[in-house]
Amino acid sequence: PPLPLDSPPSWNQRFQELIAQWVRQQCQPDGSQPPPRDLYQQMLQLVEPVLLDEVLRHTQGNRLLAARYLGLARATLRKLLHKYHCEPTPTPPPNPT
Repeated sequence: PPLPLDSPPSWNQRFQELIAQWVRQQCQPDGSQPPPRDLYQQMLQLVEPVLLDEVLRHTQGNRLLAARYLGLARATLRKLLHKYHCEPTPTPPPNPT
């Protein structure tokens, strides 16, 4: 149902409208690009990094808590972080010589 004119749209409604606009833009045929075949993956690549960053910021980097907030296993969160972020490789301990 339409919202009353004085009622601001909720965050969810605005987010859904932005997604709808993005999909419409991606699907507009302009002749120069083939039809999209991976909109789902494109959307995940846009949304997942922001979601991960914000949840980690909110949990002050606590990955276990972030995984719980996201409803993911820690291993899945770790894989996603590796996929989207260049996590530094562990630095070897200094040579005692």
